[in-house]
Amino acid sequence: MVLTPLFTPPLDTEIGTERPCVQLLGVEKEGEAYRFDFSLVERFIRMAHRCGMEYFEISHLFTQWGAKAAPAIYVTEKGQRRRAFGWDTPATSPEYAGFLGQLLPALTSFLREQGLSGKVVFHISDEPTVEHLESYRQAKELVKPLLGDFPLYDALSDPACYDTGLVDHPVAATDHIVPFLERQVPGLWAYYCCSQCVDVGNRYLAQPSARNRIVGWQLYKFQIPGFLHWGYNFWYSQNSRHKLDPWRVTDALGAFPGGDPFSVYPGEDGPVQSLRMKVFHQGLQDLRALELAREAARVRVLTTPDTWFGVTYKEVPLTADGTPDYDAIPDAVRGAKVAYIQRSRGYSLRPALTVAQIQRMAELVRNTNPDAVIMVDNCYGEFVETSEPVEVGCDLMIGSMIKNVGGGIARTGGYIAGKEELVQQCAERLTCIGMGKEVGCTLDVNRELYLGFFHAPDTTANALKTADFAASLFGGFGFSCHPPVGTTRGDIVEAICLGDEAHLTAFCQGIQQGSPVDSFVIPEAWDMPGYTSQVIMAAGAFVQGASIELSADAPIKKPYTAYVQGGLTYSHGRIGVMLALDALWKLNSAG
Repeated sequence: MVLTPLFTPPLDTEIGTERPCVQLLGVEKEGEAYRFDFSLVERFIRMAHRCGMEYFEISHLFTQWGAKAAPAIYVTEKGQRRRAFGWDTPATSPEYAGFLGQLLPALTSFLREQGLSGKVVFHISDEPTVEHLESYRQAKELVKPLLGDFPLYDALSDPACYDTGLVDHPVAATDHIVPFLERQVPGLWAYYCCSQCVDVGNRYLAQPSARNRIVGWQLYKFQIPGFLHWGYNFWYSQNSRHKLDPWRVTDALGAFPGGDPFSVYPGEDGPVQSLRMKVFHQGLQDLRALELAREAARVRVLTTPDTWFGVTYKEVPLTADGTPDYDAIPDAVRGAKVAYIQRSRGYSLRPALTVAQIQRMAELVRNTNPDAVIMVDNCYGEFVETSEPVEVGCDLMIGSMIKNVGGGIARTGGYIAGKEELVQQCAERLTCIGMGKEVGCTLDVNRELYLGFFHAPDTTANALKTADFAASLFGGFGFSCHPPVGTTRGDIVEAICLGDEAHLTAFCQGIQQGSPVDSFVIPEAWDMPGYTSQVIMAAGAFVQGASIELSADAPIKKPYTAYVQGGLTYSHGRIGVMLALDALWKLNSAG
């Protein structure tokens, strides 16, 4: 991200003076109307893109520390270029308000045309405090309605300004960041400058490099997605009174610690990087290495499970009868980016969610948090009912092609379905931006995917009949079955409680005996990665792991429940279930 001087940045400038003009925006005034020339801004953006920059921050719309005045802005009127706004222009003056009212809609439209939606941030004023509440509030009320979905970020040390809703996206000073971390501020950024020198990192000349490079590890540990870097090339004394030679004067004539105002030096062929800048870059390389380690090896580095990949997780427990706690959902989803719903039971006895229940949950989420993405793990639930979650208010649903949707024909794959823009985002994360789902390896299975999808409703019906048959048969012999025979189902899974490890093992071995593949194999429990107890699996399937084919699996722990699913045909499903009962009969007879 690079600071884009739409106007000359009104930072560290003495009241009543201005810094050399670097304004990119061309402005002409005729009467009360303004015309804007963005050609230099566009040239700046193209240059930044060539240098690898993707994101842009627009120079502050008001002066530093309180948003009391307008920045210095030059306007051409009647052929004469003059300074139209500056220290002598109150921030909320009608003239400046009228200017912003015409500029910001034109600017945001231009940025969207440049493909920069989601890649530009705006600033009001650095470091507002309680004494600036009113002036900052007035400035924010002036510009926020004009920015649309472009966000406002500002440097901040006082958490009260965040608590009151004054600052939307704080950039916290590193020596004041703890209260913001405790508040779990979403998308919190950080910064340091001249004041952050005790018990925190920085990159002063007098500090050891370790206190500079540690920034990458800190950004990773606390999952800080943005860092404001002051300063790059402030070759002036404090308040921009005098221009200085940074090769000779490193501290702005005693105003700042040596090395604080700049991290590059002027050179004949362009900026010369300081050693401090190179060490800072190494810190960012450390950050990227940690991110890659997490993504590639899924290792737990300096994090706890609830912050892996920068994602925090909260769960709404079910009620005592295994149904959703509808009353708890609204509070839980406030501020959430994604509301994730797991339809199937997993390794539990709770009922799978029906589409009607999912619809009610989606309505509660939408009423409380309209911006949340509602995503449903739809595994085992597809085609069980006559409608799907995306038809009742959910944004995305995901699942496996070797379960219901693949019809027993697909050999691999998964699916993501729902709103076009969200599916496209997922596709671009999988392949690359701009290409999305138009490219990627198909493994020569497209025909199987489509053919399996065609057969899926009929195959799922056979699996449902097999599950109900299992509930009827084992329920008739006194075993606890979930759900009981004849009740409404939300997925194809039947949970059968077998009482002890021996009966559970015999059940799974009976299912395996009825399998069309590897029926001679005798399953045994083993330590399976990702599970907290041993697991036994019966899955003699044409497609390895395909649980739309008759299969059963179970954790070896109380209440020793087998989870049965699948059955490509009802006739085969019946045979497998009866062989499982036969295995229990033989076990009891032998005992």
